[in-house]
Amino acid sequence: KFLGDRHYDKLIANDEKMLGLVLEHSSIESMKVNPRRWCSARDGFEPFIRSGKTGGWRELMSEEQAGKLQNRLKEKFTNEELEWLGEHYCS
Repeated sequence: KFLGDRHYDKLIANDEKMLGLVLEHSSIESMKVNPRRWCSARDGFEPFIRSGKTGGWRELMSEEQAGKLQNRLKEKFTNEELEWLGEHYCS
C-alpha cells in the first residue's frame, strides 16, 4: 500500500467521510479558493480555474485554434496514445 498499513486503515475507517472530503475539495468552487494548489507554476502567468463546464474550451478557442491544437496533438502523439489519454482522462 502506497501510504502503509497505518495510514491506509485510517483512511478507509470512515470511507463516507473521506468521500465527502474528496468531493468537497475537488469541487470547482473549492479549487477557485486556492488555484495555486491546482495549477502548475509558470513565470508570467497567474494561476486560474475556469468554469469547469464540459466543452467550455469552445467559449475560449476558435475553430481555427482548435484545429491547430488537434494537428499539434497528432504530430506529438500516436493514435493509441491519444485514445489512452481519452479513456483515462476524459471519461
